[in-house]
Amino acid sequence: FISQIAAPIWGLTADAATRYIEGRIPSISAGGHMNRRIEIGRTKLLARRSEDDMNDDTLAPGKKKNFAETNHALRLMESVAVCAAQNEPALLVGETGCGKTTIVQRLANLTGQSLLVQNLSLQTDSTDLLGGYKPLEMRHVARGVYDKFVDLFVSSFSRSQNAQFLRYVLTAFEKGDWKKLAQCFLKAAGMGEKKMNELSKKGKEANNLEPWSDFRSTAERFERQRVASESGLAFLFTEGALVDAIRTGKWVLLDEINLASSETLQRLCGLLDDAHGSITLTEKGDAEAVIRHPDFRIFAAMNPATDAGKKDLPASIRSRFTEIYVDELVDPLQLRSVAARYLDKAVSTNGVPLEHSESVMSSVDMYLKCRSLSEQSLVDGGGQRPRYTMRTLCRTLVAARNLIIQQRFAPQRALLEGFELAFEGSLDLPSRAIVQKQFKSMLSKGVSQKERDHPGRRPEGRNGSNAFVMIKPFWIKSGPADPTDWADPVNSPDGKPKFVLTPSATGNLRRLCQAVASGPWSVLLEGPTSAGKTSLVEYLAARCGHRCVRINNHEHTDIQEYTGSYAADSKGKISFQEGILVQALRKGHWVILDELNLAPSEVLEALNRLLDDNRELYLAEINEVVKPHENFRLFATQNPAGAYGGRKPLSKAFRNRFVEVHMSDIPEDEMIVILERRCGCPPSHAKLLVKVMKSLRQRRSRSGIFRGKDGLITPRDLLRWANRGASSKSELAAEGYMLLAERLRVDEEKEVVRSVIEKEMKVSV
Repeated sequence: FISQIAAPIWGLTADAATRYIEGRIPSISAGGHMNRRIEIGRTKLLARRSEDDMNDDTLAPGKKKNFAETNHALRLMESVAVCAAQNEPALLVGETGCGKTTIVQRLANLTGQSLLVQNLSLQTDSTDLLGGYKPLEMRHVARGVYDKFVDLFVSSFSRSQNAQFLRYVLTAFEKGDWKKLAQCFLKAAGMGEKKMNELSKKGKEANNLEPWSDFRSTAERFERQRVASESGLAFLFTEGALVDAIRTGKWVLLDEINLASSETLQRLCGLLDDAHGSITLTEKGDAEAVIRHPDFRIFAAMNPATDAGKKDLPASIRSRFTEIYVDELVDPLQLRSVAARYLDKAVSTNGVPLEHSESVMSSVDMYLKCRSLSEQSLVDGGGQRPRYTMRTLCRTLVAARNLIIQQRFAPQRALLEGFELAFEGSLDLPSRAIVQKQFKSMLSKGVSQKERDHPGRRPEGRNGSNAFVMIKPFWIKSGPADPTDWADPVNSPDGKPKFVLTPSATGNLRRLCQAVASGPWSVLLEGPTSAGKTSLVEYLAARCGHRCVRINNHEHTDIQEYTGSYAADSKGKISFQEGILVQALRKGHWVILDELNLAPSEVLEALNRLLDDNRELYLAEINEVVKPHENFRLFATQNPAGAYGGRKPLSKAFRNRFVEVHMSDIPEDEMIVILERRCGCPPSHAKLLVKVMKSLRQRRSRSGIFRGKDGLITPRDLLRWANRGASSKSELAAEGYMLLAERLRVDEEKEVVRSVIEKEMKVSV
């Protein structure tokens, strides 16, 4: 377009036009009356920033934490800013992890706009966006009225002189005394109107007269709703977050917009038509459109329809957006600016600019090398090509920074740990060897294995003696419960360890601790069935004193199983019952999403906002954003897609949000040790059981054909067999036949099991 159409119209050569577009660097500056305008390249935006925000350095151009204003980012931000200035809906299209959401968030920060990000999924309904009739819950209604009351009251009256009244109102809200709270609201509305009328009579400015009149109407409606809720079942039309944003002038970002159904998106057509377009709440019975605030803006982001679960946006919707393509950043010089921003104040440079320091340059070179290898020879545990993005690099640098600052790791060692965490975890063994060779040549110069095994300094020093648990070589934040080591027989009532730390389990535990210690990442453990994925997480949680909650997924999993839904409570009233994930978020538990890829990927993507760096979960039913407790951690386990029946490939966008740990089958010699220690099985019997498993894994079951080598036996079966406590070979063989053969439907397969057991144990069944 630039070279063939635009350049001739401008009277420029194609090279000159292209060079200008690619070489131009937009600038960001704050100016205008009372610093109320932000200039971004060729456009200006009005800032909605308070006096406190204007003095906040993190909002000033170039000062945002961990945001590098590269040429690439500035040009994108300018394009988005032009759309915002012209009041055009903007659609950002690009591969996962390239910074689409971050650009909009940064622009909202600069202009002081409140940004609402809503992740769409296949299960997103128009009621999630616009609202609908829901059972009346006084606490959720009261929260909105209370927030409105506090903002209006402190802007009209002295907070210090009315501290006792404000505490009284807060107590009524917290205790759920809605009658008393309604009386307080009505009394405050009368006080506010009286004061505003007195000011206007004296000829003074009474800015809040109309807001207090509106609040009186709100307080009276709250009282009517209170009476209705006490008299029986009542329903209320609750406006969605999008409608609230339209009224109040917030910015809205609809993330993963192409996952939502076309029927849901068609409901937004009126809003996207022009700068004054809005929505009519026909569900509520309204005949007029919602009044659109002049500051309201809408953005959307999506991945191209080249990935699992992704589809093209309907043309009738896509044509209403101004589309901006977000390319991936691969320029080494600009990547160094990004790396320098993340490693600022963590790496000493001895006078050399941070962009030219060895730590930054080696990080960028290693990232580009890994991207190149991923396109040539690397394979992940599921046999697919791994995907490395800017999100992967940023996660690496944040992990390194955390290890340097919190546990006092040397910079080179911290970078090596960060790259292993983000780039190596998902790979199979041959690919891991290739990457480790690159790490050794480019990152680990001067870092010995002895140094890597040496623990860092305890975070918070002596003050953190009870707040952290050492699992060499990392310090892990402890939970509220008493730590218990399942590998110690003393902690088991039957004197047998609940978990056996074999060499491979110790290696997997180190990789898991690496992820937990270096940042709040969500961790995906992938491997064959019965490889110890769930047990490993539960062991670490128990050892650190955290409560672990397990959620099993299935092919009909929907998002409400995680977040909650309306149901009858103990008193028979319908109220919103929070799901187990939301409860864990609030209480700081560790959550395991088991068999993750049995659930539809397009449903799981509703969790995207929780899995990335923003770490928040929006509950559309009650219009609330839940921020996780500092102890909350999320883990997921799955078997490789394609190797097991019913397992579906996760989309790149969803999978890229996890730190991955690939686990292999338990080696035979370690399986023998596990049977001896965990089940109390005699060594001779343990060896026989492993021989039977090895022989049966070479056969294939017709009834369990989709389970591959695990069709006839799994390590879990082996543990169950050993726990039956057989005292002789013949008894052991009989127990094995009953356990393995009696569940089979085909006589020929039963005969296979019987013959293998008799052959390996040299007894007749």
